[in-house]
Amino acid sequence: MTNRPGILVLTACSMLFLGACEGRPKTAMGGLIGGGALGAGAFLASKGGKYTLPITVVSAGLGALIGSGIGDALDKTDQMHHLATTQFALETLPTNQPKEWNNAETANSGVVIPKETFKKPSGQWCRKYDYHIMHDTKVSSGKGLACRDNNGKWESVGTPSLSIL
Repeated sequence: MTNRPGILVLTACSMLFLGACEGRPKTAMGGLIGGGALGAGAFLASKGGKYTLPITVVSAGLGALIGSGIGDALDKTDQMHHLATTQFALETLPTNQPKEWNNAETANSGVVIPKETFKKPSGQWCRKYDYHIMHDTKVSSGKGLACRDNNGKWESVGTPSLSIL
């Protein structure tokens, strides 16, 4: 195959295009790095053989899938920080006392602020709460409602409202 630079440029542009469609920067970056690494490795290993183009494209796609999964897993760490902080705040803090969390690995952070506590007619305790999450140079703010389950754990009721500033 005589157009090696063309194939490499085409593959790189395709990965960038697909990565730009992704709404989550960490997931997209993981996909770009994984796709680029596996695609370039396959391209170099194939040494211009008959199947260089299909092997490179398939390898880049596979690398992008693997890499985006890794990038998405990093976001799950932030989610775990937020959920643990929400449990702690709802269980132990008085109304309007904020509880912050910070993930040093991603530089993302957030705060949960317990609000009104009330008892439903069924006898189940519930709490409203506000939250703010600082991520990727944005602030996402919302309101939620959680009620205690039979094991004493606070479970979100419905879908918390969210706005991105």
